Amino acid sequence: MQMVETMDADLYICSDDFTIVGGSASEDAGVSECAGSVLEAGTYYLAIEGYEGTGNFAFMYFQSSVDADYEINNSASSASNVTLNSSIMGV
Repeated sequence: MQMVETMDADLYICSDDFTIVGGSASEDAGVSECAGSVLEAGTYYLAIEGYEGTGNFAFMYFQSSVDADYEINNSASSASNVTLNSSIMGV
């Protein structure tokens, strides 16, 4: 997540019961936030919290196949594409 120099926001990864399981909370306005995790199968939410200041931000999500070789029943070639407001299973 990249934000303008007048904003400090934090990024959280939450489980389906909204327990925080990861994220990034760097200090100071205008500092990028980046979170990465290998998670168990389940439903997860990404939350952005404005900590201080105001302004715009850009958020980017991407899925990596780096850990696909460690999946016992999945591969990068059989992984599902991720689209906004959809559910996926597997890598």
